[in-house]
Amino acid sequence: MKKGILITNNPMFKEFKSKSLQVKFREISALDIIVIVRDFLHKNYKLLTHPLHSSLKPNETPYRSIVISDKVGAMVDFESIQLIETAKASYEKFLNDKPVELRDEDILKDYQTIDCDLILKAME
Repeated sequence: MKKGILITNNPMFKEFKSKSLQVKFREISALDIIVIVRDFLHKNYKLLTHPLHSSLKPNETPYRSIVISDKVGAMVDFESIQLIETAKASYEKFLNDKPVELRDEDILKDYQTIDCDLILKAME
């Protein structure tokens, strides 16, 4: 598994232990996860997973997990910046059109599982 920092609001990662991933769990919105990742990228970290890693629209799931490099690079990775800014704009557009709906626990668990599986498969 590749090494990196996982920034997430997915509760499935709260107790996740890995030698490869340092988990930074936050109880915040998915859009706030995007903003936190963007701030890291401006400090010369690099995206290791795509910020829009599934066909789920930003207003369909409340969870977002993104992996960035575990080391600061020598300079800003402009491709990472472009990807995160595009993701942020997409989130804002979809959330303005229709906010994330409140869902029951079973559906939330399904969304958590999808998010978790996508990240773990991407990091293999």
